[in-house]
Amino acid sequence: MYIRDKGIGTPVVLIHGQPGHGKNWKPVEDALGTGFRTISLDRPGYGLSGESAASMSKNAELILEELSARGVEKFIVVGHSLGGGIAFYMACMAPERILGMVLAGSIGTRSCLTQLDYLLATPIIGDLLALAGLISLDILLPWVNDHLDLAPQFFRREAQLRLRHSPIKSVSPRPFFRTWKTFVSEQRALVADIDRLADNLESISVECVLLSGTEDDVIPKSSIMELNGKLENSELVWVEGAGHLLTIEAPEIIASYIKKFSLN
Repeated sequence: MYIRDKGIGTPVVLIHGQPGHGKNWKPVEDALGTGFRTISLDRPGYGLSGESAASMSKNAELILEELSARGVEKFIVVGHSLGGGIAFYMACMAPERILGMVLAGSIGTRSCLTQLDYLLATPIIGDLLALAGLISLDILLPWVNDHLDLAPQFFRREAQLRLRHSPIKSVSPRPFFRTWKTFVSEQRALVADIDRLADNLESISVECVLLSGTEDDVIPKSSIMELNGKLENSELVWVEGAGHLLTIEAPEIIASYIKKFSLN
């Protein structure tokens, strides 16, 4: 697993979503400033990591092993989207090591999955849908960004947001088809794994802040509210006007809650 380990201070583990890579967290790292050791990783199958795609629980195991190898015993966990699900598994496996969790647009309950998620996990149909979606990110949105005067308002906003820090950009060779393959594998694992994750939520006692954009069209509001209700020690914070890409749209807010856990 490829790790970017920077700074001195309270360790902060940054877990990206699906798709993505560790550099997605740069706006949050910039907002944090000094006094933190940021550990941003390319999860298996993404960016510069050489491993194949893995389930959420396996991701959690690999991250905990990597942190132990680096001598990081206690840390704050920050996750985005599917990265939040991995954070929950880490909280189940090693709650005594986690100082707090800041989760943005996180999955968790069964209701976080929509019909599209199940379609994306379906062989052949899901492969083609995922391919079309990634092509739109890699080809269509850059075109929209270059022709803003011709594009609908929704696509203008989406293009500008995503292209400021596109989740599928990578310095590794031929990232597109590797990202596609990883996305499809993770989607099937997500659908297979969500029941186990949901059944464990009420046993998690680690303090957690759930951040959700009021305009998030990926994770339903009802799912975030259900998630907050199942967790023993959580706070739900709505980010007004923001969508799903809180790492880009609200890095200062994410950083502010990380700092609160660090002070505590």
